Amino acid sequence: MTFLDRSDLIGAHPQPFRYYFTLLLGTFRTGLDLAMLVVGTGLVGLAVAVLLDGFEVVDLGLDMGVGATLGAALVIGVCGGFGLGIASEGRYGMARSLDGFPSLEVALGRLIAIVIMAFALLWTAGRLESLVVDLPYPFEVAVEVVRSVGASGFAAAVLGVPAAWGVRRGLDRLGWGAGLAIPTLYVIWLLAALVIFDRP
Repeated sequence: MTFLDRSDLIGAHPQPFRYYFTLLLGTFRTGLDLAMLVVGTGLVGLAVAVLLDGFEVVDLGLDMGVGATLGAALVIGVCGGFGLGIASEGRYGMARSLDGFPSLEVALGRLIAIVIMAFALLWTAGRLESLVVDLPYPFEVAVEVVRSVGASGFAAAVLGVPAAWGVRRGLDRLGWGAGLAIPTLYVIWLLAALVIFDRP
Protein backbone atom coordinates (compact mmCIF):
# COMPACT_ATOMS: atom_id res chain seq x y z
CA MET A 1 0.00 0.00 0.00
CA THR A 2 1.45 3.35 -1.01
CA PHE A 3 0.88 6.63 0.83
CA LEU A 4 -1.47 7.79 -1.90
CA ASP A 5 -3.54 4.61 -2.01
CA ARG A 6 -5.45 3.82 1.17
CA SER A 7 -7.99 1.58 -0.51
CA ASP A 8 -6.08 -1.44 0.83
CA LEU A 9 -7.40 -0.56 4.26
CA ILE A 10 -10.95 -1.42 3.17
CA GLY A 11 -12.57 -4.65 2.16
CA ALA A 12 -10.43 -7.73 2.57
CA HIS A 13 -8.00 -5.83 4.74
CA PRO A 14 -9.16 -6.11 8.39
CA GLN A 15 -8.58 -2.40 9.10
CA PRO A 16 -11.70 -0.46 8.07
CA PHE A 17 -11.85 1.08 11.54
CA ARG A 18 -8.34 2.49 11.15
CA TYR A 19 -9.23 3.85 7.71
CA TYR A 20 -12.32 5.75 8.86
CA PHE A 21 -10.74 6.81 12.14
CA THR A 22 -7.86 8.39 10.23
CA LEU A 23 -10.32 10.06 7.87
CA LEU A 24 -12.52 11.44 10.66
CA LEU A 25 -9.55 12.56 12.73
CA GLY A 26 -8.01 14.37 9.79
CA THR A 27 -11.23 16.13 8.79
CA PHE A 28 -12.05 17.05 12.40
CA ARG A 29 -8.60 18.51 12.95
CA THR A 30 -8.96 20.45 9.71
CA GLY A 31 -12.34 21.79 10.89
CA LEU A 32 -10.90 22.79 14.27
CA ASP A 33 -7.87 24.46 12.69
CA LEU A 34 -10.08 26.40 10.28
CA ALA A 35 -12.46 27.53 13.01
CA MET A 36 -9.61 28.72 15.22
CA LEU A 37 -7.94 30.40 12.26
CA VAL A 38 -11.07 32.40 11.40
CA VAL A 39 -11.79 33.26 15.05
CA GLY A 40 -8.16 34.24 15.61
CA THR A 41 -8.14 36.42 12.52
CA GLY A 42 -11.30 38.19 13.63
CA LEU A 43 -10.14 38.77 17.21
CA VAL A 44 -6.68 39.99 16.22
CA GLY A 45 -8.28 42.35 13.70
CA LEU A 46 -10.61 43.63 16.44
CA ALA A 47 -7.68 44.11 18.82
CA VAL A 48 -5.83 46.18 16.22
CA ALA A 49 -8.95 48.31 15.61
CA VAL A 50 -9.40 48.90 19.36
CA LEU A 51 -5.73 49.79 19.69
CA LEU A 52 -5.94 52.28 16.82
CA ASP A 53 -8.98 53.85 18.45
CA GLY A 54 -7.07 54.19 21.71
CA PHE A 55 -4.35 56.14 19.92
CA GLU A 56 -7.00 58.16 18.07
CA VAL A 57 -5.83 56.93 14.68
CA VAL A 58 -9.40 55.89 13.93
CA ASP A 59 -12.63 56.78 15.69
CA LEU A 60 -14.80 53.81 16.60
CA GLY A 61 -16.78 55.76 19.17
CA LEU A 62 -15.61 53.60 22.06
CA ASP A 63 -15.30 56.55 24.47
CA MET A 64 -12.87 54.65 26.69
CA GLY A 65 -9.78 55.79 28.49
CA VAL A 66 -6.37 54.95 27.07
CA GLY A 67 -5.67 52.42 29.81
CA ALA A 68 -8.97 50.60 29.36
CA THR A 69 -8.57 50.62 25.60
CA LEU A 70 -5.04 49.23 25.72
CA GLY A 71 -6.09 46.60 28.27
CA ALA A 72 -9.03 45.47 26.15
CA ALA A 73 -6.90 45.36 23.01
CA LEU A 74 -4.25 43.31 24.82
CA VAL A 75 -6.69 40.72 26.19
CA ILE A 76 -8.59 40.38 22.90
CA GLY A 77 -5.33 40.19 20.97
CA VAL A 78 -4.00 37.44 23.26
CA CYS A 79 -7.23 35.46 22.77
CA GLY A 80 -6.94 35.90 19.02
CA GLY A 81 -3.30 34.86 19.10
CA PHE A 82 -4.29 31.81 21.12
CA GLY A 83 -6.74 30.82 18.40
CA LEU A 84 -4.10 31.27 15.72
CA GLY A 85 -1.69 29.29 17.86
CA ILE A 86 -4.10 26.37 18.09
CA ALA A 87 -4.44 26.44 14.31
CA SER A 88 -0.67 26.38 13.82
CA GLU A 89 0.01 23.81 16.53
CA GLY A 90 -2.73 21.65 15.04
CA ARG A 91 -0.64 21.63 11.88
CA TYR A 92 -2.56 23.74 9.42
CA GLY A 93 -0.98 21.62 6.70
CA MET A 94 -2.56 18.48 8.11
CA ALA A 95 -4.77 18.33 5.04
CA ARG A 96 -1.84 16.52 3.46
CA SER A 97 -2.58 13.58 5.75
CA LEU A 98 -5.84 13.19 3.83
CA ASP A 99 -4.03 12.64 0.54
CA GLY A 100 -5.06 9.32 -0.89
CA PHE A 101 -8.58 9.38 0.53
CA PRO A 102 -11.41 9.77 -1.98
CA SER A 103 -12.12 13.48 -2.38
CA LEU A 104 -15.85 12.98 -1.85
CA GLU A 105 -15.29 11.26 1.51
CA VAL A 106 -12.92 14.04 2.57
CA ALA A 107 -15.52 16.65 1.57
CA LEU A 108 -18.26 14.89 3.55
CA GLY A 109 -16.00 14.61 6.59
CA ARG A 110 -15.10 18.28 6.39
CA LEU A 111 -18.74 19.28 6.08
CA ILE A 112 -19.63 17.37 9.24
CA ALA A 113 -16.60 18.75 11.10
CA ILE A 114 -17.35 22.36 10.15
CA VAL A 115 -21.00 22.03 11.20
CA ILE A 116 -19.84 20.65 14.57
CA MET A 117 -17.42 23.57 14.95
CA ALA A 118 -20.21 26.02 14.06
CA PHE A 119 -22.48 24.66 16.79
CA ALA A 120 -19.56 24.66 19.26
CA LEU A 121 -18.75 28.31 18.54
CA LEU A 122 -22.38 29.38 18.85
CA TRP A 123 -22.61 27.57 22.18
CA THR A 124 -19.37 29.21 23.33
CA ALA A 125 -20.62 32.67 22.35
CA GLY A 126 -23.82 32.07 24.27
CA ARG A 127 -21.87 31.12 27.37
CA LEU A 128 -19.52 34.09 27.07
CA GLU A 129 -22.32 36.60 26.56
CA SER A 130 -23.28 36.68 30.23
CA LEU A 131 -19.63 36.94 31.30
CA VAL A 132 -18.89 40.17 29.41
CA VAL A 133 -21.95 42.15 30.51
CA ASP A 134 -19.93 44.20 33.01
CA LEU A 135 -16.78 44.38 30.89
CA PRO A 136 -15.82 47.17 28.44
CA TYR A 137 -17.69 47.30 25.16
CA PRO A 138 -14.93 45.74 22.99
CA PHE A 139 -15.45 42.44 24.79
CA GLU A 140 -19.08 42.40 23.66
CA VAL A 141 -17.84 42.90 20.12
CA ALA A 142 -15.36 40.04 20.61
CA VAL A 143 -18.20 37.72 21.62
CA GLU A 144 -20.11 38.83 18.53
CA VAL A 145 -17.06 37.94 16.44
CA VAL A 146 -17.15 34.41 17.85
CA ARG A 147 -20.90 34.21 17.24
CA SER A 148 -20.49 35.42 13.66
CA VAL A 149 -17.82 32.83 12.94
CA GLY A 150 -20.11 30.15 14.37
CA ALA A 151 -23.12 31.28 12.35
CA SER A 152 -21.07 31.61 9.17
CA GLY A 153 -19.78 28.07 9.65
CA PHE A 154 -22.99 26.78 8.10
CA ALA A 155 -22.35 28.92 5.02
CA ALA A 156 -18.79 27.60 4.94
CA ALA A 157 -20.14 24.07 5.06
CA VAL A 158 -22.70 24.64 2.31
CA LEU A 159 -20.59 26.85 0.02
CA GLY A 160 -16.99 26.34 1.07
CA VAL A 161 -16.85 22.56 1.20
CA PRO A 162 -18.17 22.09 -2.37
CA ALA A 163 -15.82 24.84 -3.56
CA ALA A 164 -12.84 23.20 -1.84
CA TRP A 165 -13.89 19.83 -3.29
CA GLY A 166 -14.02 21.37 -6.76
CA VAL A 167 -10.59 22.95 -6.31
CA ARG A 168 -9.12 19.67 -5.14
CA ARG A 169 -10.69 17.72 -7.98
CA GLY A 170 -9.76 20.30 -10.58
CA LEU A 171 -6.15 20.83 -9.54
CA ASP A 172 -5.19 17.36 -8.31
CA ARG A 173 -3.54 16.58 -11.62
CA LEU A 174 -1.20 19.51 -11.07
CA GLY A 175 -0.52 18.46 -7.49
CA TRP A 176 -2.06 21.65 -6.06
CA GLY A 177 -5.51 20.39 -5.15
CA ALA A 178 -4.91 19.41 -1.52
CA GLY A 179 -2.79 22.50 -0.88
CA LEU A 180 -5.41 24.98 -2.14
CA ALA A 181 -8.53 23.32 -0.74
CA ILE A 182 -7.97 24.57 2.81
CA PRO A 183 -7.20 28.20 1.83
CA THR A 184 -10.38 28.14 -0.26
CA LEU A 185 -12.41 27.06 2.76
CA TYR A 186 -10.71 29.66 4.95
CA VAL A 187 -11.40 32.56 2.59
CA ILE A 188 -15.05 31.60 2.14
CA TRP A 189 -15.58 31.14 5.89
CA LEU A 190 -13.88 34.45 6.67
CA LEU A 191 -15.90 36.36 4.06
CA ALA A 192 -19.13 34.78 5.31
CA ALA A 193 -18.26 35.83 8.88
CA LEU A 194 -17.65 39.41 7.74
CA VAL A 195 -21.03 39.47 6.00
CA ILE A 196 -22.86 38.06 9.00
CA PHE A 197 -21.03 40.14 11.62
CA ASP A 198 -23.33 42.70 13.23
CA ARG A 199 -21.70 45.10 15.65
CA PRO A 200 -23.68 45.08 18.91
